[in-house]
Amino acid sequence: MRRINVSLFIGAAILLFFLSMCFYPEYFSDADPYGRERLQYSNENGKGTITVPPIPPNEEYPFGTDHRGRDVKSLIVYGSRLTIFSALSIAAIRLMIALPLSIAAAYKVRFANNFISFFNTMFSAFPLIIVIIVLSRISLFQEIFKSTSYTNMVLLSVLGWSKLAHMLRARIDEILHQDFIEGEIAIGKNKLEIALQNILPHLIPSMLVLFFLETALVLLTLCQLGVFGLAFSGGYENSEGELRVPLEFDWTSMLAFSKYFYRGENSYLVLFPSIAFALSIIGFNMTGEGLKIEFEKENSKVITFIRAIPSFLSPIRLVHEIRNFDKYRKSVIRKLAFYCFVFLIVFFPQFKSPYKFDDNNVMRIMSELTSEKYEGRLTGFSNKDSHVSGYITGKLQEYGLEAFDGEYVHENAVEEVFNIKNAEFRLIDDDRPEELLFKFREDYMVTSSNSYDGILDIELFEMRRFEVREIELNAERYKGKALIIDARYMDPRMFTSLNDALSFYAKPGAIIYIDDWTSRDTKYKSDIINKTFNDVLTLSLSSEAGDRLMRMGKCKVRITVNIEKKQNVAARSVIGYIPGADKSKNNEFVVIGSNLDGVGYDQDVKYPAAGRAAGAAVSLEIARAISESGVKPDRSIVFAFWDGNMTHDRGSKHFFYKYIINKNKRILYIDLMNLGYKGTNKLLVDNSKIFPNNKQEQKFVKMLKENAKKNEVKLLFGGLYSPAAIDFTSRESQPMILDSYISDEIAMTQQDSIDEIDSVKLRQTGQMLLDTIIYSFTGGNKQ
Repeated sequence: MRRINVSLFIGAAILLFFLSMCFYPEYFSDADPYGRERLQYSNENGKGTITVPPIPPNEEYPFGTDHRGRDVKSLIVYGSRLTIFSALSIAAIRLMIALPLSIAAAYKVRFANNFISFFNTMFSAFPLIIVIIVLSRISLFQEIFKSTSYTNMVLLSVLGWSKLAHMLRARIDEILHQDFIEGEIAIGKNKLEIALQNILPHLIPSMLVLFFLETALVLLTLCQLGVFGLAFSGGYENSEGELRVPLEFDWTSMLAFSKYFYRGENSYLVLFPSIAFALSIIGFNMTGEGLKIEFEKENSKVITFIRAIPSFLSPIRLVHEIRNFDKYRKSVIRKLAFYCFVFLIVFFPQFKSPYKFDDNNVMRIMSELTSEKYEGRLTGFSNKDSHVSGYITGKLQEYGLEAFDGEYVHENAVEEVFNIKNAEFRLIDDDRPEELLFKFREDYMVTSSNSYDGILDIELFEMRRFEVREIELNAERYKGKALIIDARYMDPRMFTSLNDALSFYAKPGAIIYIDDWTSRDTKYKSDIINKTFNDVLTLSLSSEAGDRLMRMGKCKVRITVNIEKKQNVAARSVIGYIPGADKSKNNEFVVIGSNLDGVGYDQDVKYPAAGRAAGAAVSLEIARAISESGVKPDRSIVFAFWDGNMTHDRGSKHFFYKYIINKNKRILYIDLMNLGYKGTNKLLVDNSKIFPNNKQEQKFVKMLKENAKKNEVKLLFGGLYSPAAIDFTSRESQPMILDSYISDEIAMTQQDSIDEIDSVKLRQTGQMLLDTIIYSFTGGNKQ
């Protein structure tokens, strides 16, 4: 035992464990960290119990879940990468800052000495952790570094190097007082040559020891930041509390959120990340101390090994040894074997799937779906013979898919759909001979489904905090007028409540909201459809147009809006499936859903909805590839193309309530939204509604990640919105959403044409999905 460096052995083992966790987290946790457990209801012996996250440790969740329902074990496993690598990066940056300053200080450079002394004194008086907490809140740093992680890393690196510099300066002083330094000076070496050729080689052992000890110190600081409530990772939440992209996990942020749960049965939320911090700190500390012991030995093999690394990796040295092969035979063989191993890893043959995804076929389907004959695919605005459902049905029949429940086209009633055919908005001022014309979609939007034609007096609505009683008392004042309301800083809920109160009591002719957008913004037709009110005409003005209107003072407005409406129309969703081979899994389905509909055409604007068409085309190509591949899935794979997704009475909701709810089914729902846009190589994935303890679905997520790497698709995880995914969120059904990273900028706008779609990105995404589906639910075995 005396010959064994116990500290180095234990420390290296701990670090090997954590580094393996960083690089291969999927082998340490069955669950994905983005999946969430939701509210649970159980009934035992007639007694109902509701369980709400956080869920304490149990058989399903050994470490429990956090307050958002995420598996704590998976959070720690996947959070190790950001935590450990951040600590290593901060320690390395500190070392790079401290080293040149320490050498200069050891050479008696006054500025360097004073600079190190100043930082030492400063952070002795003001603890570094307090300074970091204060500075990280400054908006300037947030704007410069964008990400919270980068802000904290920079601050910890730039402000925390002084103690390391002080120790290095002391060690360099010792080296400079060695006898051999005088000999180097005597032969004419200058200070820079001595620093590079003599000081640095002798400093390497001390630098390695200090690097590991400094990393442990950084981890301790990160732990303390978490205790003080400072989240380290990036990511943010929307107003509903849903996680948005991008989001990373780390132990510091776990402690920051856990400060509310450090007592009682939820104290495990503090315990487990604290244990992770403690073990990693012990690992780095023991490795540093073990290296120190090893370096102090007279005949240390570690020092010999470290000093041999530059020579071993030098290509110049290798060429010299090859020329003198007889003399360096063993060395050349070892080095060539090492380089062959490295080249094998770097240039290992790429995975090639035996199942071909044809992007040319996808582009042909997209070209058809975005053609003008379908008039933007708006639900209810084309007759049955010219509806896009006929084309999709023909493709499913061509690919050999069976009709679901005996029919491909599933109709459901939609209460109302509409299209804006024409809109004009003018200002009339008696002092001006000409009327001022605002441009539709550039200066204003129509945000209701009511037609109107008339001239109205303007009335400025000045109440910042409204009360229903005040509106009722002033009803006559507002009646029949165009109310101007500055809504740029108005809460969305207040917006809805105010509109309802005005519509019921005041009954104005129109409500004109000044919203926080500019004429340069691309406006979405979905903004109109999703922001409708039935009782009164409403308009949304850009900030510029609104300011211009308010400067006009008392004047009149001429409004002409022509809305084409249809009531009680039929949405025609198309559904086909590939039957499963395993009879024991008759109640298990994979449903791949995409949007068949679009947002239609206005009189002056066309909306091809190419992003949605891409999702549908990719789904069709996956159906073709599976059907023609010769493989047989163990469960049925359903391909659904939903109509009416821009309405409340959408096809996905109709399908769910008719075939899934209370039918003892188990569904994995994959929602393909807008895919293949040219402006990004990233794909957004929302798997937060998949339960962490669902092994089959979690296995699918893992395989999706593996195939994403093989097909060069960069996945970003977070929260996304999809009406169909909401419909499929239940105990029986677990939804997953895929969307292009920039779809919010293009989808359902005038730009959303086939020219914006990249066939290569569609092929990469489609091949990733095809391989994942086949190997997850068929095993790749042929019939």
